[in-house]
Amino acid sequence: MAFGVCVYMHACPEPAAERRGDTDRAPRCGSVDPAVLVTRRHVVRHVAAGGLAWLCVVPSERARADGAASTSSAGALDQSDPIKARIARMAETLPGYGPSDIYFPEVFLGVWTCSKTLVSVSGSDMKLVETERRRAETAPTRIFKVRFVQHRGHIVADRSFNACAEAEAEIGAAAEAARSESVARKSLQCMWQRDNPNVLTISTPGERRVSEFKVTKRSFKDQPAGPATFESSEYFRTTDAAQTDFLMGSPVLGAKRQLFKYKVTDESASTIAALEIENFYNPYSLDQKEPLLTCKYRITLKR
Repeated sequence: MAFGVCVYMHACPEPAAERRGDTDRAPRCGSVDPAVLVTRRHVVRHVAAGGLAWLCVVPSERARADGAASTSSAGALDQSDPIKARIARMAETLPGYGPSDIYFPEVFLGVWTCSKTLVSVSGSDMKLVETERRRAETAPTRIFKVRFVQHRGHIVADRSFNACAEAEAEIGAAAEAARSESVARKSLQCMWQRDNPNVLTISTPGERRVSEFKVTKRSFKDQPAGPATFESSEYFRTTDAAQTDFLMGSPVLGAKRQLFKYKVTDESASTIAALEIENFYNPYSLDQKEPLLTCKYRITLKR
């Protein structure tokens, strides 16, 4: 593995009208019991940008069933919209823009079984800290599939597949902890474009909430701590708002950073160990030294 260092800002997001025109919308992501609806907002907050550097959407059933569909669609986009592809490539050469995704080493390519465990919680906001600690007691570990695919000659996380898989694991663990027999159908509906991975919009129709996650800064580095290591970092601006029949409520702003450190732990490259550090900050404060909440996860990827 030999990759250069890339530190860059995200490419400008496309107009909202174009995002709404995207036909690759997210279907339902499973059923949830009313007793565990409190986890819905947790899923939106943690899964949307969580996991192994995936800002994600819930995929269609066809895409989830066919692992090759996601890979082939990347090349199809270039052919169907060459002007858009050329603009994206030109933007990568401009100062302050750069590539709009994290490019992983080739060893990541393919499907993995991910085990993600919350190992520590800290921060200055004790209410948030206690909420996360209670969650860790009920379901500290989640197991789900993740996938990395080729796109424009690079290896990137299949964000749609990964987000849906982690969301289902999160909701399923909460439902099992609640031990309730009645089930109310809910769904996560997401909008995201493969060529603009910096903007993700998630809506929960049952609870009438809309959340948007936007990457404002990103960096990644290959072999930062020797061979077979990889690191990535992303900063997010988040908004969360209630939705009525005609109007959107006042949004709640947030800010967060995610740092990932990976290491291939065997010669056959069948196991990757990782550490994820997730920091939440006060978006109205210029002093970002003291996070409101810090969550640390231990992650293992296996073939």
